[in-house]
Amino acid sequence: MGANKRPRVDWTTRAKPVSQTPLEGRTRAKSPACSTLFSTHLNLNPKLKIMPKFTPLPFFGYDWTRKEITPDHVLAPPYDVLSPGERQALADKTGHNVVNIDLPRTYEDAASLIKSWIDSRVLVRREKPVFLLQATEYEVDGRKLVRWGVMGGMQLTPYGQGQVYPHEKTYPKAKEDRLALTRAVQGQLSPVFGVFDDPELNFTALGEEMSGVQPEIVAELDECRHSLWVLPEKYNQKFSELLADKNVFIADGHHRYETALAYKEEKNREQGPGPWDYVFTYLSNISSPGLEIFPYHRVLSRNREFDFREAAKKAAQFFEIRDLGSSTEFPDNAPANSFILVLADSSTLFIPSFESRDIFDGIGSHVLNQFFLETALGLTDADLSSGDFLSYTFSAKLAKEKVRQGDSQAAFLLKPVPMEVMRGVCSSGRVMPRKSTFFYPKLPTGLAFYLFR
Repeated sequence: MGANKRPRVDWTTRAKPVSQTPLEGRTRAKSPACSTLFSTHLNLNPKLKIMPKFTPLPFFGYDWTRKEITPDHVLAPPYDVLSPGERQALADKTGHNVVNIDLPRTYEDAASLIKSWIDSRVLVRREKPVFLLQATEYEVDGRKLVRWGVMGGMQLTPYGQGQVYPHEKTYPKAKEDRLALTRAVQGQLSPVFGVFDDPELNFTALGEEMSGVQPEIVAELDECRHSLWVLPEKYNQKFSELLADKNVFIADGHHRYETALAYKEEKNREQGPGPWDYVFTYLSNISSPGLEIFPYHRVLSRNREFDFREAAKKAAQFFEIRDLGSSTEFPDNAPANSFILVLADSSTLFIPSFESRDIFDGIGSHVLNQFFLETALGLTDADLSSGDFLSYTFSAKLAKEKVRQGDSQAAFLLKPVPMEVMRGVCSSGRVMPRKSTFFYPKLPTGLAFYLFR
């Protein structure tokens, strides 16, 4: 063992198996399917060597013993990936589907519903605070993968002051919405998704210890299989020790983290310290082979018509430009910071030809924003953040369809941000352009709730 390599944690007692094929043979519930080089640095304190306290929480959850409460009827994808039609389809399944409170018609509706669900014991509180262990099984390009994560409460601190760092910019309107919802329901309905770096895969070893134990619930959502366990109390201290010297990077849920921090500050002024000092968080290992990062593609609206031939001439000083004809696939040798411009009748590959200045030049969304959308098309940072020009999707197929059908003017297809670039950006204290990464699989909403009651 190398001098600098930490030994794997000994989780001591082997969990009692109930099946010879872990994660198999259980009841399944099926469900339907930087605009410029950001120079803003965080308030980093190199003297801080520990992450904020990560603690078990007194979670609320659905009463799964009730016949009318089944995962396929009450769980949902994250609110920010649902179209209005998808939201309605889920709401129509049952009045108890989580979209009715997480993506409500009004904030008053959410407040009324969650109170009635608690009063009627549709939602019940656990007897004591716990960590929840989650396994997510899925398949990518023929590879069967398992991502392990633990849900608990992370002590809220401003970014950079307690080893917690963002990697993307956020939208003010989205934070206003989540803050209003937090006030209405007096709690947090879905977790922030954080990642830490554990090259020795100690965390995976913990998951493997638990995989032979019958989970509380198994649910299928969007072709992913989610299993949930209560982490035995005997593991709590060892898990906390594993995280003690780790940086935590917000992978998904920047708006939720910043909303929780704003709510904490609001409540601290009014009432002092309380349960709002923690944010409901799911933590996973960035070094695990079960963690995948996909790109967010951009779709350009018709709010302003652009001359892409002229734009390409302006961009030629920064890119090698290749006509792809009707193809929309990246060549095998295309670098990670290249992008494809898709128009109704053509596809064009843009490969950066300028000398890289720092790690941000390795991020396709940054290159696209600074050297094409701003420099060639003339869009401003305000334009890019307004929501009037760009929409985002992780589906390249959907992005192309919107252009081919004439609904949108153009699409920009991106490649995933390499994991080493992701680590470097997070550690630098700067943030990527909005919607630079799509961590897959997304976390289902409804497995647990953190309510301040």
